[in-house]
Amino acid sequence: MLEPKGRSTWGWEQNAMLTVDPAAKQVTHNPEFYVMKHFAHFTAPGDLRIGLKGPWAGNAVAFEKPDGTRVLVLANPFADKRELRLSIGTLNYEFKLEPESFHTIVIPGH
Repeated sequence: MLEPKGRSTWGWEQNAMLTVDPAAKQVTHNPEFYVMKHFAHFTAPGDLRIGLKGPWAGNAVAFEKPDGTRVLVLANPFADKRELRLSIGTLNYEFKLEPESFHTIVIPGH
């Protein structure tokens, strides 16, 4: 946790999952909190990170669970809606990603 506008010992403004306003005694959940919540909820020890190819590979990470379920965690960092086309073997999926959004896609194993 960090106070608002918290700085490191080097004087750099820091980033944290939670920000605490001591005067108001309020906690703010920052965007990083929700990113970690996606990973903590949808992935577990034993999941295997798998490779990705294509234009979204730089904004995504994927895992395969022991039961064959695949989990894709990705961000659309762009200011406009974008389309994601996902292919796994012979299966094809299409998703519309809202601007500046974060997603978790779960594909059940077969």
